Amino acid sequence: MTPTTRPPQPACQAAAKAATAASARQPAPAYGIPLPVDLTGSPAPRYLAHGEWRQSATCRRGDFAWWFAKPTSARGRAAVRLCEQCPVRRECLAAGLLYGEEFGLWGGVNHLERRPLIVRLLRGESLGSVLTSALGSGSETNRTEVA
Repeated sequence: MTPTTRPPQPACQAAAKAATAASARQPAPAYGIPLPVDLTGSPAPRYLAHGEWRQSATCRRGDFAWWFAKPTSARGRAAVRLCEQCPVRRECLAAGLLYGEEFGLWGGVNHLERRPLIVRLLRGESLGSVLTSALGSGSETNRTEVA
């Protein structure tokens, strides 16, 4: 007796095609695996992955849904305003870019605004440079940065 394999269901095939098309548009690493980019001037990946910085994040005090609201909605705009005051905004955006976060606000930057930043990283620009241009020089931190 030979084992039989069920053919994929149409819904699975559609999902697979959609995932393939999405990955062709924007390279996304496996979740939790950082993009292979120049880390000069950025927070260290171990520091970002550990998540200790999140203890100081402004979003810990807000409504979780705000960070996943439509960017043009009142909640989305309110979340961006809170992010602008956050002491770990640079670390947050660095984590969102480095780990390819697809959803939500990271450092006050939504998924559509992060796409061109990721393209710049993949073209060889350093993460530190991308962070500074996206957030301005006032958001730089000196601790735990890659030299």
